[in-house]
Amino acid sequence: MQMTKGTLLRSVLSCLLLFGVSVFVVTGCKPSAEKIAAREALIRQEMDSVFMHAQELQSEGRLDDAVALIEKGLNNPAYKTQRTRFFSQKIDLLLAQNNDAKVSELVLQTWQSDPVLARDLSGRIHSYYLQKNDGQQAVGWCKRLLALGPVLPADFRVQVLDWQLTSIIALHDVGQAAACFDSIQSTLKPEEAAPLLQRALASLADTKQLDFSRALLAHMEKRNDESPLFRNLIVTSKMRLVLVAEEWANFVPAFNACVAQLPDDQLLNVLRKAFSTLQKAKKDELTEQSSKHVIANAGEKSDSVNYAARIWTESGVAIDKKLLPERLDALLNAKVSPIQVGNLFDRYFYEMVNDLSIIRSLCTVGERILTVCTDENTVNNVKVKILD
Repeated sequence: MQMTKGTLLRSVLSCLLLFGVSVFVVTGCKPSAEKIAAREALIRQEMDSVFMHAQELQSEGRLDDAVALIEKGLNNPAYKTQRTRFFSQKIDLLLAQNNDAKVSELVLQTWQSDPVLARDLSGRIHSYYLQKNDGQQAVGWCKRLLALGPVLPADFRVQVLDWQLTSIIALHDVGQAAACFDSIQSTLKPEEAAPLLQRALASLADTKQLDFSRALLAHMEKRNDESPLFRNLIVTSKMRLVLVAEEWANFVPAFNACVAQLPDDQLLNVLRKAFSTLQKAKKDELTEQSSKHVIANAGEKSDSVNYAARIWTESGVAIDKKLLPERLDALLNAKVSPIQVGNLFDRYFYEMVNDLSIIRSLCTVGERILTVCTDENTVNNVKVKILD
């Protein structure tokens, strides 16, 4: 029978390996470093040949033969340094046979002996179910992993909970999703849980699954968790829903709740999204009203106040250029940063040069800025404008 190149290569490598071992046994001499290295190189080549042959068998559809070959290699003492590689290949072949039940048991057992390998293989099983579009099995696999308890590393537990929630959301199962929200909030620290819940709620809002999102928000509110991260998540998610659904009748209460509750950095993100959406929808009155509300009520949230001040000023200029001095003066009265007021003064000054009455009023505001501002660049810019 004619031998293939692969078969001939494996035969030669086996003979060479056997010859090397025989020499060692017969002579009784301790092999030199060079001989050890040569022997290890032969073993590596032989293993590569085994994996190559397994791939050939798999490509021919002979999965049982491929699994048997890898199993033989897994049990070969000469290959003990590469047991992980053989085991991983075995898992992949079993999944190719759709033998996920056996794979699951093997991987769960591996968590006791080799957690690093088990972690990688657990992800492969999850990916397998996703590729099969089998959400129920994906959720079930996550539950089995979570049931391992302390064996599961803390950071991987977060990952598995995220997998589980994502799969449940895809199943459109409100009850399971609410239960998963409870599990995440109860199991994880707020700083770990909040990003998972936020991604789920954002996904629901962006895909217009508004009733699903509202149901989960109502469930969170009912829990009445006192963590600021969860409370902030609720108000920002409600604001997102209002903007996505264009429920303008609900805009003011949702917006005002964000202004009252959120820290400056989160509020600024909400403002950018909210004002951009309002402007695209041509909701000028709401833009006016809400930006003014921030200026009056956001207190020490300086970045948010400065941003709202710019929006409010732009809105006024769009209505009537003559409102510019009045609005800048009002910003100073509201204790908005004189640097920000100076920047707005600088931005619009030369746009008004053809209207002397506006320029005179702006110069009066400029004098006020000079009396309260300590920033040298702002002061110099305002002075130049006044002198012009």
